[in-house]
Amino acid sequence: WFKVHQSSVSRIVSWMRGVFRAVLADFIPGPDDLLAILNKLLSETERPIILLVDGTLIPVSQRKDNKADFSGKHRKTGKNIQVTTDVKGELLHVGPILPGAHHDRWCIKESGIEEVLARYSRLLKRGDKGYTGVTDFIVPHKSSKHHPLTIEQVVENLEINAIRCPVERGIAHLKVLSILRTGIRTHAVNREAVIEEIISVAIGLFFFKQSMR
Repeated sequence: WFKVHQSSVSRIVSWMRGVFRAVLADFIPGPDDLLAILNKLLSETERPIILLVDGTLIPVSQRKDNKADFSGKHRKTGKNIQVTTDVKGELLHVGPILPGAHHDRWCIKESGIEEVLARYSRLLKRGDKGYTGVTDFIVPHKSSKHHPLTIEQVVENLEINAIRCPVERGIAHLKVLSILRTGIRTHAVNREAVIEEIISVAIGLFFFKQSMR
C-alpha cells in the first residue's frame, strides 16, 4: 500500500527497538538491581518481609531446531523469566531471559536470584512446588500415590497458596503488554538478540509506567 520495501520497514523497526532500549535503560532490571531493591525494603522496617517468586513463559515463534525453548509444561516454545513481587503483588524485579525448556528450579539458580535471596535472613520467601529445594524457600507439600497429604499438610498448602496468589496477579499485570502474552514472532537472522531486546523493552516500559504511579 505504501510502496515501502519490507527490508526498509525491518531496518526502521530495528532502529526503534534500539532507541526504546536506550531510553528505558534505567527501567530494565539488571543483575545488581535486586540487591538494591532488597536493601531498600529491609532498611524501611525491622520486621521480616514476605517475598514472592514465580516464573512465567513468554511465547516466541517456534523453530524445528529450537528445542532449548520448548517448555514441556506449557507445551509451547518460549522464554522463561523469574518474577519477584511483594506480598501485595507489586513487581519488584524481573530476572534475565532464559530458555523456556528449563524448569523454575534451574532458572532461579541460573539467574543468580537464589544466591541473592539467600543473603537475607529476614526474607520469608514463598514459591510454588517448582521451587522445591531452593534455599530457604517455603513451598507447598507434594503428595504422591503412596504418600497422600495429611490434613495438616493440606491446610498448610492452602495457607501458602493464599499468600503467594499476589505474584500471579503481578505477572498478569506485566502481561497486560500483549506482546508478552500473545508471543513474539521473528525470522531475523539474529533471532535470539531480537527476542531478548523486545522482551527487555517491554519489561522496561512496564517498570516505567509503574514508576509514574
